[in-house]
Amino acid sequence: MVNIAQRMTRLKELLRLRVGGGAAILPPEVTRLHMDFVMTYDDGHKGPRHFWRNDLRRLKFYNPAVPMTVSRTENPDDPALMTIHFTSASAAASTPPPVPTTSPQTSTAPSSPTPTERTEVFNIKSRKRFEILEQLMALTNAKKIEPTEEELNEIRELNAKREQSAKDSAFSQKFNAKQKQEKRRMAIARGELTSTS
Repeated sequence: MVNIAQRMTRLKELLRLRVGGGAAILPPEVTRLHMDFVMTYDDGHKGPRHFWRNDLRRLKFYNPAVPMTVSRTENPDDPALMTIHFTSASAAASTPPPVPTTSPQTSTAPSSPTPTERTEVFNIKSRKRFEILEQLMALTNAKKIEPTEEELNEIRELNAKREQSAKDSAFSQKFNAKQKQEKRRMAIARGELTSTS
């Protein structure tokens, strides 16, 4: 069984999902988010990829009922776009939010908008992930979630543990290299090894 302290540290690592860029609540008018970009980092697709890997998962954590789809293509000449689907404020107020599904959707392409929807499309090619997030927040008027003092303390603790772990790892490597070198010297002194091998 794994040490309980290690297990708790791993659980606290889930804090990264709750805190950081993309930790925001979208208004009820937002009905869907869709991203199109290339699978590789080529030609300005690095920012969209980083947004997808880091910020989109936090958005989904805080907005589980909003479908968020990603379409990744092979052709580096394809555009990188984000599409935001909106419904009217009156329709959003009268319709209860959809229940989040646990099964993934089979279609990755955005569905055609209903008559009460409007769509905003913006280019995310050659843009950094924080620029994409800023524009998304501005277009949707999303409410950013600030970390609590307790979460900030946990982040500081985790960073301190990570730094200590790196120091301990470097010390262990030096110690193990020293022991290995000492064993080799002893083997040479006993005649089990030659100094050239």
